[in-house]
Amino acid sequence: MNPLIIAMALLVAVAVEAALPVEAAAPAPQLPRLHAQGTRIVDEAGRPVLLRGVNLGGWLVEEMWMMPFVTQPPDGSAFAPIRDHVTLWNVLKGRFGEAGARRLRTGFRNAWLDEADFDRIREAGFNSVRLPFLYDLLDEPGGWTWLDRGIEWAARRGLYTVLDLHGAPGRQSADHHTGEQGVNRLFRDPGDVAEAERVWAKVARRYRDRFEVVAFDLLNEPMGAPNVSTLYTVQDRLFRAVRRAAPRTMIVVEEGYTGLEKMPFPAVTGWDNGVLSMHAYQFDAKAESDHMARYRSYEKGIDEGLAARQTPFYLGEFNF
Repeated sequence: MNPLIIAMALLVAVAVEAALPVEAAAPAPQLPRLHAQGTRIVDEAGRPVLLRGVNLGGWLVEEMWMMPFVTQPPDGSAFAPIRDHVTLWNVLKGRFGEAGARRLRTGFRNAWLDEADFDRIREAGFNSVRLPFLYDLLDEPGGWTWLDRGIEWAARRGLYTVLDLHGAPGRQSADHHTGEQGVNRLFRDPGDVAEAERVWAKVARRYRDRFEVVAFDLLNEPMGAPNVSTLYTVQDRLFRAVRRAAPRTMIVVEEGYTGLEKMPFPAVTGWDNGVLSMHAYQFDAKAESDHMARYRSYEKGIDEGLAARQTPFYLGEFNF
């Protein structure tokens, strides 16, 4: 089977702290720039590189199923239920004010993931992380600092980072993990598409010269498109916005559970240095063998699809 780039959810225990840690300066090892070559990802000498990684789940995108929050208010409370990133911080702002909510958010993020976790990731044999973020982060005071910190912590340990836009302007589905449940406006609003282009252009310009930022993952699980044509029309616009800003960084395009066989042919669309991606969840599996049988059943279709498209493959999320 063609090499897979594997990412899994990383859940880290939470304890509340108050302030951002003081980071000691440490030289990061020089990671070679990687690029797509046929169905493989290779380094500058043409040697194949198999990326194995974990998702930094819950850190900058709060998904309630993995979070230690009470999401339902008590009887008689005037506070709304917590469904997603937006309602979480709106409720906390209502309870503690803007400044109080910021302190809580900082304390939570410091506790959910810290630099020592990247040591554990490296020690476990991984060589990359997938870092999900919401576009909302970039509008926070000091929001860029969190991305910078994650990338730097990873780079110091020789870990590549895939930056994953988990929640785009207008939200790319109705799911809560876009940051705002029930919106699903991106694929229907030209203004949101234009804003998503601007967001990616800013991110790409900031990190285009960081070799350790190995790829930009355009849209996590873009399930809200009304049809495949609209899905890839929008993805094409985002791809080109990134490519104008970052000519040499790999770009990941997800199929949003519509099937690899419906994905475009990059040579036709002009998606140079691109990687095709899907996610695979099996919630009915009862044993490891159930998972492995399902994954092996994918191999033939993935091999054929990638051979025809001459593109590497990225398995961005799966459960086990």
